[in-house]
Amino acid sequence: MANLQEQSVWETGIYQLETSDPVLAGPDGVDNLQGKQLANRTAYLKDRVEELASGKQPAGNAVKLSAARNIAMSGDGSWNVAFDGSKDVSGQLTLRDSGVAPGSYGMVTVDAKGRVTAARQMGGDDVPAHDWNKVATGKPSTLAGYGIADGASKTDLQNAVNGLVSGAPANLNTLQELAAAVNNDPKYSATVDGKLAGKADKATTLAGYGIADGASKSDLKAAVDGLVSGAPGALNTLQELAAALGNDANYAASMTKLLAGKADKATTLSGYGIADAASADDLAKVVARVNSRRMIRVRAGGYSAKNGVAGVEIDGVGVGPVARSYNMVQLDAAGAVTRSATFDVCGGNGQDKAAADWLNAAPDGATVIVYTWDEPQGNRLTGGLPQALYRCGANSAVFASDKFQYRSAYLLIGRAGCGEGQGLERYCGDKPASPDAQLDVAFELVNGMPLLGGGQVSGAAAPTGQVAYFSMPNAPDGWLKANGAQVSQSTYGNLYAAIGQTFAPIDPATQAMLRLDAADTLLDRVWNKQLVVYGGTDMSTEQAKFGGASLKTVAGGGYATFGLTDAFNADAFTIEGWHYPTFAGTGNSNGYSAAWLVSMNASAVTGEITIAIDRASRAPLVWLCNSGSFFANASLGTAGVFNSPRWYHVALSYDGAAYRLFVDGVQVWSLVSATRVAIPDNTLVFGVDGGAPGVAGSTTAYYQDWKISKVCRYAGNFAVPTIPTGYQLAPDAGKFYLPNLCGEFIRGWGDSRKDVEKRAFGSWQKGTLAFSDPNLDSIAISAPIHTTNINQDAYQDLGADPVSKAWYQMGRAYVPLENKFAGDLDAVGFYSGYGSTRPRNVALLACVKY
Repeated sequence: MANLQEQSVWETGIYQLETSDPVLAGPDGVDNLQGKQLANRTAYLKDRVEELASGKQPAGNAVKLSAARNIAMSGDGSWNVAFDGSKDVSGQLTLRDSGVAPGSYGMVTVDAKGRVTAARQMGGDDVPAHDWNKVATGKPSTLAGYGIADGASKTDLQNAVNGLVSGAPANLNTLQELAAAVNNDPKYSATVDGKLAGKADKATTLAGYGIADGASKSDLKAAVDGLVSGAPGALNTLQELAAALGNDANYAASMTKLLAGKADKATTLSGYGIADAASADDLAKVVARVNSRRMIRVRAGGYSAKNGVAGVEIDGVGVGPVARSYNMVQLDAAGAVTRSATFDVCGGNGQDKAAADWLNAAPDGATVIVYTWDEPQGNRLTGGLPQALYRCGANSAVFASDKFQYRSAYLLIGRAGCGEGQGLERYCGDKPASPDAQLDVAFELVNGMPLLGGGQVSGAAAPTGQVAYFSMPNAPDGWLKANGAQVSQSTYGNLYAAIGQTFAPIDPATQAMLRLDAADTLLDRVWNKQLVVYGGTDMSTEQAKFGGASLKTVAGGGYATFGLTDAFNADAFTIEGWHYPTFAGTGNSNGYSAAWLVSMNASAVTGEITIAIDRASRAPLVWLCNSGSFFANASLGTAGVFNSPRWYHVALSYDGAAYRLFVDGVQVWSLVSATRVAIPDNTLVFGVDGGAPGVAGSTTAYYQDWKISKVCRYAGNFAVPTIPTGYQLAPDAGKFYLPNLCGEFIRGWGDSRKDVEKRAFGSWQKGTLAFSDPNLDSIAISAPIHTTNINQDAYQDLGADPVSKAWYQMGRAYVPLENKFAGDLDAVGFYSGYGSTRPRNVALLACVKY
């Protein structure tokens, strides 16, 4: 069986079978002729259709559209035409108005397409400034040309000069001739006036010459007449007067001497020279001082109290109201009552809110006294009354306590605006309707300030933030347990202002935190352990990301190491910090000229993490090794990352599946691997190759704010920190941490002993208690508690305190190194310590004053 062979030809006709035609099959048989002709036509038509579809054959009606089409343009211009394909067409383009009115302009605004979008005339400020010598034309030549109206022209000047010398003689018509005429004296007029003032006008009398101390003839006669005028006959001559004075030529001196022993008549004590007597002013001050002091007595009582009474007395005089529930008095600076009121809070009817409004109306600083009678318990916690009382010094631990009883006694002596817990508050009532519900407090009011004794106010002598130990299981009023809990910043605002977030606990994921700044220098912020420097490496003020200093390593001369206090976590970690490379140094490895950055492992034992910079490409280089097997051996990261000497944030992290290196928060290298690194000595190294560091290959660089974490902190790009990295846990919103003194021994901060002189305030130090084993019942030399290595660095690496025999008696028979350091828990030398260096202690409740 086969198919007919088709040809792409147009058959002009289709054969008609005749009755006489024989039955004949096959390719050329008459029975297949009609089908063959139709198949050829079909093949022909198929080819034409495909040519039309592909564009190879133009359509028969392509030169003319069957229906005319409208073609239009819009945007910055518009036009439209009808086109049916029969002939060419054209249209008139109409441009869109630019919004600028027709005209000529000096200043235009043109957009990116060259269109004028705004226009205006030029103003004076549009003319650019030029040096005067660059202005070639248009310069005026007259004052008027520059618009100067108050300047003198040459003609004006000549007229002024002519007017000045007009009519003057020839020898005095210049300023030089006039100056010579007055002897070049710039103050000639004053000089002449001074000389003339010393001359007298010609006269014929003493008065005419201004002589005031000369006696004229008439003066002399009048003096003599006056001398004897009215004198008694026995004293009208000088002889008689002399006799009356006892002929004492020094009569005046004699009288002065006698009068010197007498007091002048005066009206004051000081006028008579009396210094040891109180003046009226002194007495007034005493009176004022006495008047400024008032003895005030406040009493409150419950209904069932024996001989119960309530009220306020000032200097023995009752002044305050007494009624059921809450009584209130406001005093001025002189101790006078400015307001008073009573509120039956327990009776309801909105009296709780009315009492709160009364208290809130007291201006800041005003002395407020609140005292109760009969029943203070009911409805006291509604209507804003507690908050109004806290504003005046009440304490929520007292007023809002669930131990507040029915028909008890309560009083508050405070100052409006002083804040919660700052007033004197008293409560009495151990059960409902207690017969002992009676309070009686006396105090002095001095210039408006309540003078309260330390014994009157619970904790009044204790400043906010003080720590004390109590022999009871619950914190007293005004104190909180120092148990490390988070408390509200607003509720305990005074304590928060005093301690802030100082006592936030260490983030358990933070293994080391080296700030390396001017404040913390080479000290670890978590365990207060010192960074060890070699060959000239030290703190430098040449560069600093934060503060004023950073750690500087030195090419060919120095590097630094830091031993972690516990084992490096190879399962998940982050090593991060700030690095300032200079690319100076002679380090090389694996064919690269390397500027070493950081490394984990300072020993010759194989296993390490090392990060460096390829000096040629400025790309990061990474080495990762697990006990002799490098699974990243000088692996190169993105080129050009470290393009210049500046501060870079560098972070290497591992999440158990992939190692990632970030520079300035951007991933620049990664390796997917489940292989863990081996870090034999848990030491972080700065500025030199790990494994076997030495000064020869070290690099000059700066380091600051380096942190090692036991978790993977970065699995993708991140925003780099803008402040020094934190090492403490962040508190919940609006809260802060209390000191946690549970089970702690307190060491004084800031004394001069070598073991504490570099301690940071509020820091916690890992110590020997971490290694104590109270379950051991004997000590054997052959079985040390944890090691017999008494090397100082090894013990400090484990978190042990350095101990000197001169500082601390450990209960040993001897200290092997005498005045040197010895590890606390070395079995060598113990007499019998049961594995513990703890002193005997007593558990008390540690509290902090708020």
